[in-house]
Amino acid sequence: MKPPEAGGAMSESLALVAPGRPMLDNLPVGLFGSVMGVTGLSVAWQLAHVRYGVPEVIALVIAAVAVVAFVLLVAGYAIKLVTAFSAVQEEFRHPVAGNLFGTILISLLQLPIVLEPFAHRLAQFFWTAGAAGMVFFAWLIVSRWMTDLQQVSHATPSWIIPVVGVLNVPLALPALGLPQLHGLMVASLASVCSLPCRFSLSSSGSCCMNRRCRPPSDRHCSSLLHPLQWVTRLTPSQLGERTFSLKRS
Repeated sequence: MKPPEAGGAMSESLALVAPGRPMLDNLPVGLFGSVMGVTGLSVAWQLAHVRYGVPEVIALVIAAVAVVAFVLLVAGYAIKLVTAFSAVQEEFRHPVAGNLFGTILISLLQLPIVLEPFAHRLAQFFWTAGAAGMVFFAWLIVSRWMTDLQQVSHATPSWIIPVVGVLNVPLALPALGLPQLHGLMVASLASVCSLPCRFSLSSSGSCCMNRRCRPPSDRHCSSLLHPLQWVTRLTPSQLGERTFSLKRS
């Protein structure tokens, strides 16, 4: 029996990747959600420093982790955009994963809170790009909901991101010294949420029998509701089961 060759394990692992296939084509855009969470944690520790005298270095370290994570994810997804553009298109058009592109914009809206003391101009640029992008993205996704037939099986918490993400627009305004824009942000949120919320849904179940559903008020299709209604009516356990089943499929 021949002894294992040096680097054999490495060769086997590299063989799992198809020749010529981009290495980052499976990088999920939802990872930007980690930036949102870490940034929020940094803000919480900053408030703990102000109110309870907790060492500020904790908030600064967590903020640095958030910024580094954002830079690395932007670099990785930029590579994916260049080397696997079709994969990005497929992810954006997906009825569930497409909503997660809002995590990039929410990250841009939250990072200025921790960046402002060190890079005011950069914080302003991030906020401007995030605010404009979030309003447009919310309008785009809501338009998709209204024009395309949606399947009930795709109803997951990610459907909340495009609309609720607009609520993050005013968060950094006090830190940036732009309180006069609060009225504009309320108007932008109202313009998105005032769009019609009811539209027809298509289901593979016995309710619709492979035809266009009647209005949600119909007793036969009462279970076919607007995406936000679906998500808010499910229990946490049901949301987790539905999200997990979609990830497995």
